[in-house]
Formats: sequence, structure tokens, C-alpha cells
Amino acid sequence: MKRNIWLIDDDEIFAFILKHKIASDQFFNELEHFNSAEKALKVLNHPTSDYPFPDIIILDINMPRMSGWDFLKKIIHLKNKFKIYICSSSINSTDIELAKKHKVTKLNKPLQIKDIESIKNEFSI
Repeated sequence: MKRNIWLIDDDEIFAFILKHKIASDQFFNELEHFNSAEKALKVLNHPTSDYPFPDIIILDINMPRMSGWDFLKKIIHLKNKFKIYICSSSINSTDIELAKKHKVTKLNKPLQIKDIESIKNEFSI
């Protein structure tokens, strides 16, 4: 079964690279990219056929207007419906502690092939 993956990140270059990394991977459907947490939140709260509900969300921490942490607070009622990975270049100990508190996996930017394989392995069990 192919997995629906959303990327919520304001970094267009990172989104472009990640799309190409998973494009030929039969494990994933096409990556849906949201350049703001607000847009993704709107779609999650009002789903349409244009955006399949995610199995996996890769979420940036530092974004304008709404941070990844703020996004997580707003979707607390939905968190058990998909797996969330925080993806950031931050090495701030507060971010690491918040990831543990929210029970999300923190991945480092830039994502490596081994990180994508790790995500796939979690869903293959």
C-alpha cells in the first residue's frame, strides 16, 4: 500500500529535493507540499479530494506565522491518525525536548536516503 506523505515546510528548495528523492519510490504516493502550517491545518480540518489524508507528515519547526510546534498543538486531536516527523536543522536542546514531549521523531535537515528508508521501515512492520 502506497503511503500519502505531506511536507509542511517553507523551504522550497528542500521541498523540491525531497520530492525528487521519493518520486521513483514505489512506497509513497506523490508528496503533497504545503509551504505554511496554516495551509496544511486548513486542509486537515476541511479535507478535500484534492489532498489525500496523510499517513506521514514531515514538519519543519521554524516557519513564519505558525511554527511546527504551534501546528502540533492545533492538531492534538488528530495526532494518532498519522505519523509525524519533525525535520529541522536545529540542534537546540529545547527543540529536542519538545520532540520527546510531543512523541514525534526528530530528523535532521537535510534528509538523507537513510532517513527515508527509516520512515519506510517503520511502516513495513
